[in-house]
Formats: sequence, C-alpha cells, structure tokens
Amino acid sequence: MKGKSSDIPDGHHFARYCAKARTIRKDGAIVGVYPALFSLRPPKGDRPQEGYLSGSYWEYFAAPDANRKTETQAAIPLEKRNGDCLALLCAQRLRKVGAETGLSVKVLHSPSKSNPAYAKVTGTPKDETHSFLASAAKAAVVTLVAL
Repeated sequence: MKGKSSDIPDGHHFARYCAKARTIRKDGAIVGVYPALFSLRPPKGDRPQEGYLSGSYWEYFAAPDANRKTETQAAIPLEKRNGDCLALLCAQRLRKVGAETGLSVKVLHSPSKSNPAYAKVTGTPKDETHSFLASAAKAAVVTLVAL
C-alpha cells in the first residue's frame, strides 16, 4: 500500500509521539511540550542524520477522536510508557512557523505498506538551537492526548 506522498490539508493534524520526558507538566497535568520534540536525531554510529520528523496523519482514521487515538497508537511502532502522549499539530500552523523562521516546511501523508497513516514533516532544521523548534512547540500544538 505504499503510496505517493501528499500534503496534509490545512485544518488537519500531524500526530507526533511524545515521551513523558518531552512534556511540560503543571500539577501533574500535561500543559505543553519541550522544543526537543521537534529536533532531528543526529548521526550516531551507523545511523545517519535524521532527515525528517515521523508521525501519523490523525484524520487518516475516519473515526471519533477516541478511536483515532487507539488506531494512531497502534500505528506508531514505539514502546509506549505511562505518561507519554500524542501531540496533535496543526499542519497549517507547522508550515506557517516554518515560513516565519525561514524554512520550507512540508507536512506530508506518506503511506507505507506497514503503516497507511504514516506522515512526516520535512524541511525542519538540523540545528537544535534554531527558533523553529521553540516556535513550533508554542504555536503548532493544538491538543495533547494522554496515552
């Protein structure tokens, strides 16, 4: 089922897995995410520099949000732990933050055989101090869904 990549429309969401360590909490409640959520992994050993952010296309699952959460969790091939969440990012806001920080950010639905909801964000900076990271953490996150 590998398909051609297509833009995720304005108003739709890119769901990014967020480990508990990357969440900001107040009185135990998740209130935000750290900019590190948007950092590309640097090269390590045989692994090359990460070229884009991975996630899921939230609206791919045509279901109520509670079911989307279950379907999205199943589509993400990571071990989920207590306190982790999904950060739902507005595709339009991600592109806007990219443009405002001098980047050509694309939010793409890139289905694969193993994950038809697979999505990625390209054009993000390799520099961990780039203003895009903090701006995206503040402006693009719409909802945080506890796992």
